[in-house]
Amino acid sequence: MMNTSTSTGSPKSSEVVVKVYSIVEEEMLAAYLTERQILTDLPPHPNIVKMFECFEHENKAYLVLERAGELTLARYMKQNEGMLKIDQVRTISL
Repeated sequence: MMNTSTSTGSPKSSEVVVKVYSIVEEEMLAAYLTERQILTDLPPHPNIVKMFECFEHENKAYLVLERAGELTLARYMKQNEGMLKIDQVRTISL
């Protein structure tokens, strides 16, 4: 499983996030494989970050992801008193 790579596109800018998993433990390996599969299978969506590449090297797995904006869902909810109205949920999810 080491030194494999999957590419699903290339970034339009140099701003990416690299998520690193230590895959020595079976639980972390499973989490990495699950996230990689989900990101690979999802159709493009403006509210889901794109995965540009993933690879494993020396007991670590790397996901190269599109950098999302500064505002996280948790921060957005906190700014909106911890709840989202149904129209806000629709806007985010559609």
